[in-house]
Amino acid sequence: MIEIENLYKSFNGNDVLKGLSLKVKEGETTAVIGRSGCGKSVLLKHIIGLLRPDKGDVWVDGQNVKKLKRNELYKLRLKMGVVFQSSALLDSLSVGENVALGLTENIRISRARVREIVLEKLSLVELEGVEHKRISELSGGMKKRVAVARALAVNPSYILYDEPTTALDPITARTINELMLSLKKKIRITGIVVTHDMESAFYVADRIAMLHDGKIIFDGTPMEVQTTSDPIVQRFVKGGGKY
Repeated sequence: MIEIENLYKSFNGNDVLKGLSLKVKEGETTAVIGRSGCGKSVLLKHIIGLLRPDKGDVWVDGQNVKKLKRNELYKLRLKMGVVFQSSALLDSLSVGENVALGLTENIRISRARVREIVLEKLSLVELEGVEHKRISELSGGMKKRVAVARALAVNPSYILYDEPTTALDPITARTINELMLSLKKKIRITGIVVTHDMESAFYVADRIAMLHDGKIIFDGTPMEVQTTSDPIVQRFVKGGGKY
């Protein structure tokens, strides 16, 4: 389980997180919604230990992230797969080499086993037979799938998606939503999806939390989001991710 308690973070005097608290239960997918620039990605960086809070705590599987030593944080990060907004693939490497990065950099493993895992994860995201292709040969949706396969390579307990459907056309975005939902069912992985895409949030999430003015102002099921009387949440939902 991931638990965030009373998290504060500011940059150059600009308060971004102002006492944010959130629980992500094991086996569930939680979508964190909110306008662009509200601090959703900052929250993700705290969870994986890339940022230290000014105040407050992030707990992952009972470990306080900010108190971990470097080697302990390294081990904790192996439990987390991250799918970055830009996919963050290396054009100089093949698809297979990109998927293998987390394995070859973090785990002592034979070359044959690396190849086996790469093919397994590419199959899981429905990209069989592309391991030798260059990244430049792929569509936007295929690049996103490769990024997901790479995130899953080390068999993480958690997968964190940062704006997974941004810059994708509606049809491709829906296929990525279907992939996220399929993965949750197939491998029962716990997920956090940071997004301002309400269609995506409703499609993949068990719970939806809204980040506004540095705090989680709403946390409930997709049905509860649609029926809440909170005016800020209503405007965001009815505006399709804008308010």
